[in-house]
Amino acid sequence: MLSLKATFICCLFGFILFGLAQQTPRPVTLPSVPGTADDPNPMQAILREVKQIRASIPRSNLYSFNAEITMNRLRLQVESVKALTTRIEETKASIKKLSEDSEEQRLIRKTLEERLQRTIDPIQRAGLEYAIEQLKLKVNNAFQSIQDLRAQEYRLTNQIQLEQSRVDELNNRLDALQRELESQAQKEAR
Repeated sequence: MLSLKATFICCLFGFILFGLAQQTPRPVTLPSVPGTADDPNPMQAILREVKQIRASIPRSNLYSFNAEITMNRLRLQVESVKALTTRIEETKASIKKLSEDSEEQRLIRKTLEERLQRTIDPIQRAGLEYAIEQLKLKVNNAFQSIQDLRAQEYRLTNQIQLEQSRVDELNNRLDALQRELESQAQKEAR
């Protein structure tokens, strides 16, 4: 019984498909090219359209070339900004480390000066005076290094601002190219 129903359904389905296949196909209509409906010579219309396309290719290539150059320059500028940012962070870390070390050396020097005031033995006093003198030199050198690093940080900050303005300029250039391409595409679509 089940196989009879399955056979009947398959036959019915086959008849439906056969009936659909026998319908006459509808004609395919191609979109008309602008100017060809009234144009007595369709070849002239096609030739005119080919000329328009050929005229737009060099412009398109030029836009593409300009965009590629601008993108490469932008990529280089962004890498430069990243490198400068890394250098600034390293400089700030060095300043912080030197400041902490300098403060630690000041505390040690203060402790040694207090011990020097309580020490009577001339040999120990000479050793403490020498250690205090060395710490003073280290603190002075650290102070000078901190000043140099702060000057470097200032220069790097100015340089990164300059590089960032170049990045902004290149972004503006890309935006202008995009607007120009969109404008050109709208003109060609008309």
